[in-house]
Amino acid sequence: MRIACIGDNCIDFYIDTQKGFPGGNPVNVSVYSRRLGFESSHIGAVGDDANGEIILSALKEKGVDTSRVRKAHGDTPVSRVRLKDGDRILGDYDEGVMADFRPTEEDVD
Repeated sequence: MRIACIGDNCIDFYIDTQKGFPGGNPVNVSVYSRRLGFESSHIGAVGDDANGEIILSALKEKGVDTSRVRKAHGDTPVSRVRLKDGDRILGDYDEGVMADFRPTEEDVD
């Protein structure tokens, strides 16, 4: 089975630890699909910043096809997260280059 995940990707930045990790539902689904043995790809946009490289590297390391991920001038999206009693509390979200992302016909094909 092949699966393509389209949409947001971001760095989940944990305020309390000052550490960031690749995230976003389509990123998570593409990685977990790959772990289950499916061919998977991610379609989206990352910024031309260090966070964009972190996301691309993580996806490639997990075996996800990134050939349809566009690198755009600007910032990769960031979600700010706090931990409270073991729960993730989502805070501000900077949409970055995903604000202007639209899949092309080639992406959908």
